[in-house]
Amino acid sequence: QSLFRDRLHQIQQRHHPENTEFAGGDGSAENPYRIETATQLNNVRNYAASSTANFVLSNDIAFSALDFAADGIFYNGGAGWTPIGDSSAPFCGTFNGAGHVIAAPAVKTGGQGRPWKLYGRCSACGMAGVTQEQ
Repeated sequence: QSLFRDRLHQIQQRHHPENTEFAGGDGSAENPYRIETATQLNNVRNYAASSTANFVLSNDIAFSALDFAADGIFYNGGAGWTPIGDSSAPFCGTFNGAGHVIAAPAVKTGGQGRPWKLYGRCSACGMAGVTQEQ
């Protein structure tokens, strides 16, 4: 299944190189997807199971409590932020925080009142250079 997703990702990039889900990049190790906004950070989940997807944070990202309010972009039916990657589809790519900070208010994660976290489950992934704050 992972090989299928990786191949699909490669085909999509070949036919649609102008990826609008990120600020730039093609997801390769040499030119990772660039993340500049909270929405782009959320889009990482669309590639979570791809072992060939690479991401780099281009600047700090700060969520606000309004993002998770009833009419906020990350309300998610009251569940709040859903961590990227889970037991059925763990995050398998690489994420380079490039020394940036992702700040989120004390909000629910996965609707369970747990502290906010960016990733849920990782498998053979690489993460470096990012700080999470609440």
